[in-house]
Amino acid sequence: MKVYLNQVQLDQYIKSYRIADYFSDFDYFYKYLKLVRFSKNDVVYKDKETLDYIYFFLSGKLKVCNNLSNGKSLLLCFFEGFEILGDLELYQIASPSNSITVIKESYCVAIPVKDERVKGALLKDVKFLNFLSFSLAKKLVTISEVSSANILCTLQNRLAKYIYYLSEKNTDKSSAYNRVFRENLTETAELLGTSYRHLLRILQQYVQEGILEKREDCYVIKDIGRLKLLSSDSYV
Repeated sequence: MKVYLNQVQLDQYIKSYRIADYFSDFDYFYKYLKLVRFSKNDVVYKDKETLDYIYFFLSGKLKVCNNLSNGKSLLLCFFEGFEILGDLELYQIASPSNSITVIKESYCVAIPVKDERVKGALLKDVKFLNFLSFSLAKKLVTISEVSSANILCTLQNRLAKYIYYLSEKNTDKSSAYNRVFRENLTETAELLGTSYRHLLRILQQYVQEGILEKREDCYVIKDIGRLKLLSSDSYV
């Protein structure tokens, strides 16, 4: 995580995302706000870590996983649009039970809740609490939809969504295709709740259908439209 001290840039984000509207007394909180940047593979929250900051997630792409007691992880969802992170943990109901990892450079506005004065003021701010209630309700709906997708959607659908979200720009200028998938397949199988062998079968099916092309170190996406169509109804 890199903290930016550029107040002008912070003010631009605050104005663009109307962050002041979520507080009854924004002037009090303003002096504590920090603009931060997370690079790819940075961990925003780690399972059972102490919560030092809550974040207004502004731009980029995040992967949210649930960490199980057996040491494995299960993919829950992706975040791309404006969200607040750490809302449930702010109420001290639990330490973070999910991990949030950056999959594309992301910008957030951070609020230091390790400062008890700030945390106490947040929990007394009616407008902020109303915003948190809306955020938690929206996430409850998302988790319900994700649970349904895990049960009802095929691995083909869920893998297509995973590849679509985690694909990256192809740096091979000689290639006619501009997106590639380079993720660790063992980890991918675990996150999607399947076996490595079954995952390879589905990937081979995509290759045979002309959706992907296998290269030495990655899969090239040949038909992004069909991949996106396959990914519908999974991981909202």
